[in-house]
Amino acid sequence: SNIEGGQDSIVTNGNGTVTWGNGNIDVDAHFLDAENNDYHLLASSQCINGGHPDSLDSDGTVSDMGPYPYLNTYSGPTWYITESGNDTTATGASDDPFRSIQAGINFSSNNDSVAVAAGTYVENINFRGRNIKVVGADRETTIIDGDSSGTVVTIESGEDSTAVLSGFTIQNGNALDGGGMFIRFSSPTLTDVTFSNNTALSTGGGMYLWDSSPTLTDVTFNDNTADYGGGGMYLYSSSNPTLTDVTFSGNTAYDGGGMFFTNSSPTLTDVTFNDNSAVNTGGGMYLYSSSNPTMTNSILWGNSPQEIYFYESGDPTSITITYSDIQGGQDSIVTNDNGTVTWGDGNVDIDPLFVDVDNDDYHLLASSQCINGGDPTTFDSDGSRADMGAHYYHNEYSGPTWYIAESGNDTTATGASDDPFRSIQSGINFSSDADSVTVAAGTYVENINFRGRNIKVAGADRETTIIDGNQNGSVVTINNNESSTAMLKYFTIQNGYQSGTGYVEGLGHIGRGGGIFIRDASPNLLGLIVRENLAEDMGGG
Repeated sequence: SNIEGGQDSIVTNGNGTVTWGNGNIDVDAHFLDAENNDYHLLASSQCINGGHPDSLDSDGTVSDMGPYPYLNTYSGPTWYITESGNDTTATGASDDPFRSIQAGINFSSNNDSVAVAAGTYVENINFRGRNIKVVGADRETTIIDGDSSGTVVTIESGEDSTAVLSGFTIQNGNALDGGGMFIRFSSPTLTDVTFSNNTALSTGGGMYLWDSSPTLTDVTFNDNTADYGGGGMYLYSSSNPTLTDVTFSGNTAYDGGGMFFTNSSPTLTDVTFNDNSAVNTGGGMYLYSSSNPTMTNSILWGNSPQEIYFYESGDPTSITITYSDIQGGQDSIVTNDNGTVTWGDGNVDIDPLFVDVDNDDYHLLASSQCINGGDPTTFDSDGSRADMGAHYYHNEYSGPTWYIAESGNDTTATGASDDPFRSIQSGINFSSDADSVTVAAGTYVENINFRGRNIKVAGADRETTIIDGNQNGSVVTINNNESSTAMLKYFTIQNGYQSGTGYVEGLGHIGRGGGIFIRDASPNLLGLIVRENLAEDMGGG
């Protein structure tokens, strides 16, 4: 039954008992026209098919709650939703669609699909225990707007991985916990979904998980807010989701702007955190009470006040990080002596060079050293070694000669002769051992790193092909066991600057090699001019 206010609304005056059985709910009944005494149900009412499962209406479906069932001759398995549909008389068939997504869910059964046409649907939906697929036309054009009247999407009745939400933007939710989505005791699958501008008065602005382990692929959390914890996502009580190709940007909370973990151990692969913030601590991540996340091929950059923060008391936490780009490196992680950091192979601390942060474009420029920097046993869909972060640089060209020109670009180019890159580093990033990077005459303002590639980087002529370090570090770095088959030739190397003196933990000796820095490598250098470089310790050129 549907009782407004639930069991607590029943006034017993201490003079009797209430047996509150299975299946009771407390939701708006969605009557057709209560003001005119029409108490038939709209198709969007969660009273539909909500009665005792052993009782049936005359159409053969599970009984509705109330005296006036919504009879329907159509039985799926695909339920159609459009902005031009209606929830008064429609059946949900392709030629008679519903207006609301909830209507399709209400009439569905396990393994059914709810197909939602492009449009904006102002509602708050609940999967109601159905293991179904709810699929929008495209997340850019298919929007579920919560109208600031509760959680936008609720999945809390034991739904498993066959319950799917795909192809939507989820926006304008406002709830105590889980403004955009609330998942409890369930493990659905989410793909191609954006959570934007949702608010939680407590935790989980974008999403709240309670003892749930969903799978998220190609999901974005942008500009969500929580007054307490987890602006993007809050994980509670053994929630162990799997996140792949997920972006957290512009989310805010008191603690844990991007994510807040409580006794939870998610697996994060190809995840980007940027520009998330916390009023107190943990701009990127906040770890609390026996949480043990694992992160691979990911980027945390530009989150404030810290990228990763461990709660200072209680049960210790830990994090394992491999092949990821963490601003400030391992030393930036604030553990408060209450947990451990397993700093694995392949981690770096370099500007990821996103295409356009101001407009939330977190694809990588070709010049980013996050390209082909992921776990060497993992691959992007173009067959190349995985990039770090949620958005890889797709490139069908595979060399072996990579072309660089001042007229090239690092946004969409492939590096082929008819589509050159703009920066030398781009050619290096995509190259493999024995490849060549061919650089046309011009001035290239950048600082390049061979990244362990045994390749030939050749300018047109040392008088006309210039690499200018812009006083931003060594102009050329070769320090990853490159052999004599690594070659740099026919360039002018200028305007490098290495500041500082002495030894810094995690960096080694600083202030060395203004023009060219070589360590643990034996490259060939040929036909170079190395001029007007400075190092404050030693090795100006």
